[in-house]
Amino acid sequence: MDKQFFSDQIALLELDYRTDMPVEEKRSWWSEFQNAKPEHFAEAINRLRRGDGRPESALPFMPKKPEVVRALEGSAHRDALETWTGLMNCIRSGLIETAKIGPKTRYAIDACGGIRKLQYMGDDETPWVKKEFIEAFEAYASAPVVPMIDQRIQERLK
Repeated sequence: MDKQFFSDQIALLELDYRTDMPVEEKRSWWSEFQNAKPEHFAEAINRLRRGDGRPESALPFMPKKPEVVRALEGSAHRDALETWTGLMNCIRSGLIETAKIGPKTRYAIDACGGIRKLQYMGDDETPWVKKEFIEAFEAYASAPVVPMIDQRIQERLK
């Protein structure tokens, strides 16, 4: 996520809660959440807002980092469930061989035994395989972004 998008989301919270977040706290939040997907961060912030038309479950005070972390985890879990459902639909319809599978989904498929395991698992195995898939998907989603090539490796390649 870029810093301007992050700042805009924080400004929404500040407006709703009628308070200014201290600069040092903003820096701390940026450090914590800069690698979050923008759509997940926006969804988490929207769930925590309390302006007009917002749900009754909004917090009475400006949220702290742990509340945002919990809201972000909910977004990753929903993504994992939606991906599992879509994957199972592809398998059942016989379209899995032509489906485009991203790295996060590929990682989760491999973690729970591979595509053949998913195709031939029995009904008694499904809940356990689904749990493994979702855990792996969420773990991949929450992993920090790492630069592709470290500076030392670049120097060795020259």
